Amino acid sequence: ALIELGTRYQNEFVFADLKYFYNEYNYGFYIDTGLDINDYIRFGYLNGLGLNLKFNYWKLLLESNSSYSFSVDDKLFGVPDFQTQTGLYYTSKLFNDNLDLKTGFVFYYTGTNNVFTREHGVTEVPSSYKLDFTLAGEIQKTAIVYFLFQNLLGNDYYITPYYPMPGRNIRFGFAWELFN
Repeated sequence: ALIELGTRYQNEFVFADLKYFYNEYNYGFYIDTGLDINDYIRFGYLNGLGLNLKFNYWKLLLESNSSYSFSVDDKLFGVPDFQTQTGLYYTSKLFNDNLDLKTGFVFYYTGTNNVFTREHGVTEVPSSYKLDFTLAGEIQKTAIVYFLFQNLLGNDYYITPYYPMPGRNIRFGFAWELFN
């Protein structure tokens, strides 16, 4: 069974969408018995809360998409306990409304996650975070220019054991719709 219950609120400043989810299809849980031989994985139910939030005041925009997954007795397997992507942006229409600008900082956090590796069995991946700077502008509703400086703090982290995530990097680009 898959169940999702939620509530939504919206006015001129705030949009909030809160949901409870329950899914009983093949989610793994790690049981820590204290003895490595007896630790095992069983499949069961996944439930949690999700929140999508937008708060707009003047030219400032706060956006957050977060989820919290939980189990009563066991540790989740293959699903982080908490995840969020939260951004604080400056938005504006500039140059006689010819440039729709959105720029700011985005914070990513992934909570602890238990994953299976052939070498070490079930391994706990510690929580991780990164901070990005983003700038995107839409020019006359035709072209998009963007610039991203990812992992500003140069955080070394893993989401999957033994596969490091990229360090600091810069991305930029330009997209144009020709025949619109």
